[in-house]
Amino acid sequence: MPAASANCAWVKSARLRSLREAEVREALRAELGRFVSSSWRRAQLGNKTDVISQLAREMDLSPKLARQYAEIARQQQGDERDEEKSPEDKQTGKPPLFRLSNHHTED
Repeated sequence: MPAASANCAWVKSARLRSLREAEVREALRAELGRFVSSSWRRAQLGNKTDVISQLAREMDLSPKLARQYAEIARQQQGDERDEEKSPEDKQTGKPPLFRLSNHHTED
């Protein structure tokens, strides 16, 4: 019986090795796909000088996603500017001379 248990252990070990090899191959294929896609995208954006292309190139994003991020940033900046103005300032267009803030309030 010791030969049978040794044979069983060998089969388990061989299965484990083949499973690990398959997982490694799958992970390598996925990584290679991401690398090729990224390289192709960078090559396409290489000579473009517009803001979206520069953002996409620097962040290694697709131009579509870079446009979405730029739009989100524009909206957030616009919202922050609107929050900074008091109702009177919005009407007159003049910046406030100073801003009052109470940092000691409890939430």
